[in-house]
Amino acid sequence: MLYLFLNRLKSLPLVALALAALLTCGAACARAPVDPWPTVVRGVVARAEFQALPLSVEVSAKAQQGSPLSMEWREGRCVLLVRTHRNPQAQALLELAAPSARTLFMQAVAVHELAHCYRTQDKPELLAALFSLAERAERQSDLTPQLEQDIRREETFADVAALAWAEREDEARYPDVLSAFERLREDPRFTGPRHDTRLALARIRRFGMLYGETAFDAADTTLAALRPARTWSTRRSGR
Repeated sequence: MLYLFLNRLKSLPLVALALAALLTCGAACARAPVDPWPTVVRGVVARAEFQALPLSVEVSAKAQQGSPLSMEWREGRCVLLVRTHRNPQAQALLELAAPSARTLFMQAVAVHELAHCYRTQDKPELLAALFSLAERAERQSDLTPQLEQDIRREETFADVAALAWAEREDEARYPDVLSAFERLREDPRFTGPRHDTRLALARIRRFGMLYGETAFDAADTTLAALRPARTWSTRRSGR
């Protein structure tokens, strides 16, 4: 990699300029925090259980605002956007978890996004209907409540899949991750009506998680056992 980098430089003065910039940076660069999110996300995506997903990861090297992780769909493929570099929301999100559980929490947040990709494969008709409804709701405001309910359904599935994965990955730290998700869904910085999954989280805390061959299977099984799911779209946890 170093050879390729140097080979691209056209002249010695440019090399000198690059070295001077590094020297000028000095202690300030040494103090610059390392963004852990891209490494953690890539580690999760590389797991064998996710290899069947039509997925790519796109990491932004620029300072960002807004959602640290999000999923897009481009030409039939899922694109996981990692916008955590110098993003205050990424640090605020991380601080929701206990220090000892932060890696597992980041992994679970990544699995939440992968669950959205999974749904495009497992339940393509649901996602197609959701995208169509979103387009129509822009012109018909009376469709907004239905749109919010359908989005909550998908967010609920993604949260439960993330928690199922976290419990299988590290049972000892799982309770801390569940607590972090509860704080996440209580925090107005991250959660609006469309992402309010608190009733599902409260039921999971009370009744526990059921198991499946994969985290996605576990989410399907758990949600089926905790139905009627439609009430999750309209009721809030009594906590």
